[in-house]
Amino acid sequence: FPVNSGKDVERYVDFNIKTEKLHRRQDYDWRSHGYGLMSRYYQGFAPMLNSEFDLIYNLTYQRLTSAGNVDTGPFRRAVWYYVHRLYGIENDDYDYASINKYLNKQVKKFIKKCACYPQDITRSDYEVFGYDFTDDEKCHVTLLVFEARRQASIVFGLKALGKYLSSTR
Repeated sequence: FPVNSGKDVERYVDFNIKTEKLHRRQDYDWRSHGYGLMSRYYQGFAPMLNSEFDLIYNLTYQRLTSAGNVDTGPFRRAVWYYVHRLYGIENDDYDYASINKYLNKQVKKFIKKCACYPQDITRSDYEVFGYDFTDDEKCHVTLLVFEARRQASIVFGLKALGKYLSSTR
């Protein structure tokens, strides 16, 4: 997860799933744990956040590139869980082999850059996306990435807050 370099600037450090302990989504997630804790301390904000997460996650026009009547759910899930995995969150119920099935190397490179180094995104990254997506589809992928990253950050923050609150009782 981001590391403070001492100059008030955070930088992403790759999460090594072989040497670092994964955060299991089943142990602490937004819906089961974070939502309630946030509601307790910042009333009204949790439902709004939840609506935003759901809107972006479920948004679909039932098409991909020029193909219509397509179930984009598996692709959207692959994007979401890939971002969570970049930040060390694992969902026991998700088949991570699906990520490689739905996301080619170029798309994964774009997603990682958006999620971890958004300040470095260039027009070229957008143009060599990896699939022949329309501009609105590329924007939707970018929104998925940013919402998944935001949810991961909020989950880690709320988990730390909950742990602190439990230790002071």
